[in-house]
Amino acid sequence: MSGEHGNTQGKKDKKQEISGEQVRTTKYGDIRMDDDVIASIVALVVSGTPGVAAMVGGMTDGITEMLGKKSATKGVKVETTDGATRVGVAITVDYGIPIPDLAYTIQKEAAEQVKNMTGVLLHGVDVHVQGVQFNDNHNDTDEGRAGKG
Repeated sequence: MSGEHGNTQGKKDKKQEISGEQVRTTKYGDIRMDDDVIASIVALVVSGTPGVAAMVGGMTDGITEMLGKKSATKGVKVETTDGATRVGVAITVDYGIPIPDLAYTIQKEAAEQVKNMTGVLLHGVDVHVQGVQFNDNHNDTDEGRAGKG
């Protein structure tokens, strides 16, 4: 019997490790937050930042969308290693937006909002710019026509 219990305990530990959750202990007990909570907060911050054209997801997000489901955390990856949490976001930016300024704004706001809402201090917010989106109006300018004529 004790052998079975030990095996079951090993499976539980592995499952908790895979699930990716933040655990905070207070004098009243434990508070557990899934990493998706942090990803959702970051996604809201990023999608609401002026200059971000879209958030870019990976293959998993693409498959989810093909199945007709929207991913609230598309383009956000949360990794916790040895108690240190890092977030990566993949975006496309609007043409003409200074990318370093936009990235800094995202980093600052995401870290601030996650800290305020969850108490989790992010050890990094990595911004991956995957592309630039051009407006239709950009092609109507004299600069847009200069190369065509």
